[in-house]
Amino acid sequence: MPNSPHNIEERLKKLTVFDSIRKLKILEMFQYNFVGFVIVAILAYVFNKFLFNKTYDYFLKKHKTEKEKDKTVVGFLILCTITMLETFLILIILFYIRKILLLFPPIGPRINKKFTGLTTLDSVIHLTLTFLFLEFVSGYRAKTALILDYEF
Repeated sequence: MPNSPHNIEERLKKLTVFDSIRKLKILEMFQYNFVGFVIVAILAYVFNKFLFNKTYDYFLKKHKTEKEKDKTVVGFLILCTITMLETFLILIILFYIRKILLLFPPIGPRINKKFTGLTTLDSVIHLTLTFLFLEFVSGYRAKTALILDYEF
């Protein structure tokens, strides 16, 4: 029975246990979040400054006048193509951020031999670092906002 009181009690107990393995998992999350934050901040700054903002400014200069927005389908397709290519580049960047993070050995197994390292790495990358990278690259976000607000 999946909803038996015994099963719920066991699950609650597992949820609230704060043993050494749980502490080491939290330490590992902090470790990879800290190192990942530094890597993401550096890469996002460089790519935003030298690519994402440049392509955004170029698109605005070529496809927008001061009084009127570009309302053509061609302008929209160019914007979508640029954003799609940059999305693919972000995917590659995030892939290599993960590879760079794997160069740093987890602290947990050095403290407790029973601890299996790298169990929280994907959570940190998928939830925290991906969100953080996308927040840091304002030029990319500006293009996605243009796509959503595009008027024909």
